[in-house]
Amino acid sequence: VDLDEGFVVTAGRLVVDNDGYHGPEEKTGMIALRRGIHPMVLRYSQAGGAAALRLQMRRDADAWHALPPAWLYYTAPVR
Repeated sequence: VDLDEGFVVTAGRLVVDNDGYHGPEEKTGMIALRRGIHPMVLRYSQAGGAAALRLQMRRDADAWHALPPAWLYYTAPVR
């Protein structure tokens, strides 16, 4: 993940934590996932200046690349 301002990404557990207000910073974390659907939460805030957010993934020793948009969908939180 590469972005400015604060964020936390989770997939059942904390994977990347780069919380706080700052310019764009790339942080990495890894989690092994089996094939299938996995919930992921990305918390992002923007204080000022230009916004930046880049979410990437890789398989095995492949190069990093953008998460395919077809892999992502949104569900509203249950209240």
